[in-house]
Amino acid sequence: QGECEVYTEDLGNGVRLEMVKVPGGRFRMGAPNGESGRDSDEGPLREVTIRGYLMGKYEVTQRMWREVAGYPKVGKELNPDPSRFKGEDRPIENVSWEEVKEFIARLNSRLGLREGEGYRLPSEAEWEYAARAGTTTPFGFGETIDAEIVNYDGNYP
Repeated sequence: QGECEVYTEDLGNGVRLEMVKVPGGRFRMGAPNGESGRDSDEGPLREVTIRGYLMGKYEVTQRMWREVAGYPKVGKELNPDPSRFKGEDRPIENVSWEEVKEFIARLNSRLGLREGEGYRLPSEAEWEYAARAGTTTPFGFGETIDAEIVNYDGNYP
């Protein structure tokens, strides 16, 4: 516990993409009826089996996005600086699904990885499995959320 395998991909110009190995397992995906804040699309609660996979240790940063946006175009142009909340190490935001697909296509092309063998977004089940981190609570860190734990305006919980 507390250790994991880490794989690092050199994207160029000192930019690195760190991936962690998420071991396979089983978990209950979704939210149970009656859970506070549950939306109708979070059920039914069901048992899901996940195979092991690699997942980004951190969100894709603006620095990573700019580096990969500079790779040769595969299908469409990419704005190298689309984020509203600027900062080299801040997560990329303000990008579309189509732009993310192009980002992944460029990354895989640059690394010589074929479709189906290279980088991809996690499935919904993989994302939830990693986010819950073996917990059964609504959040990976417990039952409730507050502005001391996550970045949001606590005046509007």
